[in-house]
Order: sequence, then C-alpha cells, then structure tokens
Amino acid sequence: MKRPSAVRAQGKQRKRSSCCSSFSYRIESCEEPGADQIRRLMAKLKKIEGRPSKHVLRQEKKKRISAQKSQTHAQKATKQYRGKLAPQKVSPSEKRLRIPRSMPLVSC
Repeated sequence: MKRPSAVRAQGKQRKRSSCCSSFSYRIESCEEPGADQIRRLMAKLKKIEGRPSKHVLRQEKKKRISAQKSQTHAQKATKQYRGKLAPQKVSPSEKRLRIPRSMPLVSC
C-alpha cells in the first residue's frame, strides 16, 4: 500500500546549529560556549579520519598505472601471436581477370 503524499514530500533539509538548535545559523558561526568545543572536536575527528578540511584534492599520480611496454616488445608480441601469415586466397573474380583470353581466329 502506498504512503500518502503528505508524508513523502518533506521539503529540503534546513540548516541548524547542533549546539543551540537555532535555525538561523549553523555550528560554524554559533557563539555559545559549547560550540567552540564542538568545533575543535570536529576538527580533530576530520584529522583522525584523514579527510581534507575543505575539498578533496585530485591525485596527480595514479597508483594503479601499469608499466608501459616498449615498442619492440609490442612488435615481438604481435609477431608471436600472429605466427606466419598464410598466403591469401585469390577471389574467383580476380582469377577470371588474370586468365589470358585467347585471340579469336580471324579467317582471311
């Protein structure tokens, strides 16, 4: 059974200070005495978890890059994989073109 639409549509989440529960600002700008302690503890937690404070920096060197093979190695590998190339078969239409046609006998 579906839930009534009034329960599902709750709107967006409002910002709120976790120290004094005020909806006009968040914990970053709260002036209560306990807010400063909460901010310090949150900073410690971020440092322990290893999360950057503002945003994730892009990795310059990826860790899972495989070593590049040289050009000669690639050529040897393709030769070894292919083996000797068999002569290609001539198509029937090409065979017909290659057959020399005899000159018709002209009677004098």
